[in-house]
Amino acid sequence: MSNPNDDGGGLRPALPSRWQVAVHEAAHAVYAHRQGVTVVFVTVEGIVAAENGGISGGYLGRCRPDWDGENGPLTGVLGCALSLVGLAAAFRAGWPEPLLPYPEFVLEAQAKNPRSDAGQVFALLRSADDPEGLYEAARAEAEASVDEHWSEIVALAERLMEAETLTEREVDAALGRPGWGAFREMLDEMRLAEDAAPWTKGEGEETF
Repeated sequence: MSNPNDDGGGLRPALPSRWQVAVHEAAHAVYAHRQGVTVVFVTVEGIVAAENGGISGGYLGRCRPDWDGENGPLTGVLGCALSLVGLAAAFRAGWPEPLLPYPEFVLEAQAKNPRSDAGQVFALLRSADDPEGLYEAARAEAEASVDEHWSEIVALAERLMEAETLTEREVDAALGRPGWGAFREMLDEMRLAEDAAPWTKGEGEETF
């Protein structure tokens, strides 16, 4: 979640609460995780620093998906929804800004920091054949995801309130199921065990 006072659209009277930021970032993490995308880390250290009079670095919270290797950034409805889901969750947590209909969203998004969620969605919309249709489909997807997975979002946000930053494995553990990172480690361990097994097939040999 970018600092709303850094968005270029004028100062707002107050920052979101730490809980609203935690819910916002947790929603990103839950959505990415459910799309099979590894979450490298999620943090609310920026809002903690801002609350203590420090510098947030432009971000109040961050959720870092792993786009390395075969995982390219999500595009289309999923890519837009990944950015919008945090805004939808923050609104449910009490932040007074809902997801706006397309015309109003575009007007506001143009003035946003390009690194912000709205700025990233705006960039995706600019290259779309039907930007309004894409946005409205993504808005519906984001709001439905928040409604359907609210308990998971809250559980992860509560962990963020305690720890401030969660690693990939901690996110997986908090969501109660292995993510790709844990699965990848399990596969590596299985390969090592297979290599060390006495019945592993060698050249000219048979296995049983």
